[in-house]
Amino acid sequence: MAESAFNGLDLGVGFALQNVATGSGTHTNAGGAPATFDTTSKTSGNVNFNVGYNFEITDRFLLGVQASLQPFSSESVEVQKVPGSATEFQNNSRYDFSILPGVLLNPNNLLYGKVGYSYNQENVRNANGAWATRLDYSGYVLGMGIKSFSWGHFLGINNLYFFAEYNYAGYGSKGYSTVNTTGNTVFSSGISLHSSTGLVGFVTFFELASSQSSTERTTHNLL
Repeated sequence: MAESAFNGLDLGVGFALQNVATGSGTHTNAGGAPATFDTTSKTSGNVNFNVGYNFEITDRFLLGVQASLQPFSSESVEVQKVPGSATEFQNNSRYDFSILPGVLLNPNNLLYGKVGYSYNQENVRNANGAWATRLDYSGYVLGMGIKSFSWGHFLGINNLYFFAEYNYAGYGSKGYSTVNTTGNTVFSSGISLHSSTGLVGFVTFFELASSQSSTERTTHNLL
C-alpha cells in the first residue's frame, strides 16, 4: 500500500475567527427578584495552535487525532439583565481534543471531518465591578475542513500544507454563585454557550520512517 503524504505527526498554527453566543438565563441577588439575561453574541479573532497524528487506514482514508488550543482572551460580550445592570462575558481560553476522519480527494488534498470534546473558560463579571467569577464549560465540537499541499509546493516547501476549517461547539448551560462587594451572594442558572469558528493556517508535518521520499509519497497513484 502506497503511503499517504499526510501520514504522520503534524504541528500547526492558524488564525481563528470565533463567534461566541450566550443564551438566556437568570441572575438573582440574595433576597431580590430574578433578572433575565438577554441573548447576545460577539465575533473576535484568536490564534489557534494544534498538534496531531494521522494514521493511514487505506490508500484513500486516514484517521487523525488532534489537540488544539486558542490561548488568548477574546473581547468581552456585554449581556443586559432585565431588570439590572449588564454582565460581561469574556472567552478566556479554549481546548479541543478531536478525532479527524479524512478522505483523499487526490494526492495533495485531504477532506476531513472533526468530532470531539471541547473545554471553554469564560470570565464573568458585573459591568459595575460589584463581582466577578469564572465558568468552566465543557461540551462537544463538530466540524469539517480541507488540508492541501498546494501552497507548500508553490512555496517550495514539501512538508508544509494549508488548512481551512469550520467548526461548531456546543457547551450546554451553566450557572454561578459568588459574593459581591457588599457581602451578598449572587447566583445564576441556565446560561448556555455555543460558538462557531472559522480557521485558516499552515501545518508542518513529520513523515514516518519510510523508504519512500516525500515527493514519492505525495505523488503516489491512488488507483
